[in-house]
Amino acid sequence: MKIKSRPCRIGASINTRTEIHGEDPVPMMDVPLVNLLLDAAELDELLGPSSHVSLFANITPPMPQWHEKLKPLQLVGKWKKSKISLSLPVGSDIDLAGVTFAKLKLEPQIGGLTALSLTVQMGVMSVLLNYLDQPIVAQLELGEATAETTEDEPELPLEHTEGNVTRITVDHETKKRGRPRKDTNGTTKHAGA
Repeated sequence: MKIKSRPCRIGASINTRTEIHGEDPVPMMDVPLVNLLLDAAELDELLGPSSHVSLFANITPPMPQWHEKLKPLQLVGKWKKSKISLSLPVGSDIDLAGVTFAKLKLEPQIGGLTALSLTVQMGVMSVLLNYLDQPIVAQLELGEATAETTEDEPELPLEHTEGNVTRITVDHETKKRGRPRKDTNGTTKHAGA
C-alpha cells in the first residue's frame, strides 16, 4: 500500500535505543508520525473492504458514533521493509528504505477522514531532532505485514511477591531472560544474587 505525499507532524519526542544486528548493537530511533489523514479508499485498502463504512455507517455528515468515547484503534503487527519520504520545512528531502512501521493507530475524524499515527523504526538521523512537533510532508509505502508476536520479547515470569513489590529476574550470565538459575544443590538463585 502506498500513501501519497501529505502533511503530518513529527511527534513531540523521539525514542533512541539499540538493536542487535548479528552480534553488534546498532543505534536506532523510533520516530512518531502523527495525523496522516486517510480517505475512505485508503482506509479500506489498509484494513479491508467496507472498513470505512463500518466506522462511519449511516452518519450524516460522516462521523463515528463513538468518536468522543474511545481511544484510537491500534493495528496488530508491524510493516517491515517499508519506505518513507520526508519533506522537511527547510526544503530538505529524506528518502529511506528498509524501515519498519510499528504502532499504527487509527482515529476516525469528523467528516469521514481517519487520522493515522505510527512509529517509524529506523537508524539514527540527528537532523530529525530539529523537527520535533513540527509539520512536515510524508509519503509512505507499507512493506511486509507481520503479525504481532512475542518471539523477540522475553518471558518475564513473576518470581516472588512481597506485599505490593513484585520481583522479576533476568539472568545475564546465561542470557536466559526471566528464568531463575538452579544452584548445584537444587535451590533457586535470582539473577544478580
